[in-house]
Amino acid sequence: MHRVNIALRSVVPFALACTIGLAACAPASTTTTTSTPAPASSPSPASSPSPATSPSPVAQVTPTPTLTLGTPSIVASFDASQRQFAEGLALDKSGAYAYTATLAGEIFRVNLQDGKKLRVATLENFPQDTEEGQLFVAGVAFDADENLDIAVAYFAEDGKYESGIYRMAKGGSVASLRTRVLGFPNGIAYAPDGTCFVSNSFGQILTVSASGEASEWFKEAGVTNGDEDSACATGLVIGANGIHVTGDAVYFTNSDRAQLVKVVRKSDGTAGERSFVVSSNCATFNGADGLVLGPDGNFYVASNNQNALLKVTPAGAVSVVASSSVFAFPTSLVYSAKDSAIYLSNFAYGGDVNKPGIVKVPVQRN
Repeated sequence: MHRVNIALRSVVPFALACTIGLAACAPASTTTTTSTPAPASSPSPASSPSPATSPSPVAQVTPTPTLTLGTPSIVASFDASQRQFAEGLALDKSGAYAYTATLAGEIFRVNLQDGKKLRVATLENFPQDTEEGQLFVAGVAFDADENLDIAVAYFAEDGKYESGIYRMAKGGSVASLRTRVLGFPNGIAYAPDGTCFVSNSFGQILTVSASGEASEWFKEAGVTNGDEDSACATGLVIGANGIHVTGDAVYFTNSDRAQLVKVVRKSDGTAGERSFVVSSNCATFNGADGLVLGPDGNFYVASNNQNALLKVTPAGAVSVVASSSVFAFPTSLVYSAKDSAIYLSNFAYGGDVNKPGIVKVPVQRN
């Protein structure tokens, strides 16, 4: 158990009591809407994601490459003594630079070729004297205009800071609060149509409008919330976590429950049928965090507790495809077509080995 898990147990019950089922928008007058689909009946433990329509078997037959993964190596290292623990990871449009945000409230740009990092911005009014486990800087994501969104969760009752989505405008040097979200805003992902999705790890999937209004998009007990009694519980009561959005579906991991969930996006943008790609597979899906869709049609998932990179087929088969001593509680990951590689963030926070930074796993398409 990582020491951060123990530290946060004292603040999670308060946050849970106040936040489950709630999302507050930046404007005080915003009304939160709810659109929760009925649970699918008896999903199989490894049900395959299915498209909204059923194309013929011929239409489904498309050649996909087989990926061979190389040896993981450290691309960039951060300074643990300066609280440079970075959980989120995002690529810019060029694919040459990765961006991340740290627990020190700093936003870094990392050159993926030489590993050089540059502090490009800071989180506005970021508190520097919080106790361990009271504050997390989590997922990051670019929108189509190259604004960088950062998820920040603050659990203290002192009012020093606000949980929510912060934004560093393109070319800016300060990330300011864009949307207030009560709870644990964690993963951020943009849909092809520009819709912003946020996983609230205390039990929701949210959308954030262009004007900064947060609304509940999907919520289901046992699917979006955490479970401290689960066989593979994180100790943080972490439900919905890593998130990936396609044109017709939202996929997210549930860390406590070792699940990979699919929720259909209906034509009007609301949540539709829910199914499991992976259902409660603690043996091999333990510590499931960030996820990305690979060019071979499989999902690749960062397993923080296992210090491993996992592959999940559309049928729900899970396998460890990379495991190395260079991993240190990996949390987020991106696929770079430019470099033909998967990059993972070593969060490393609270672990026995403090190796925060970015790891590269080369990918060969056969």
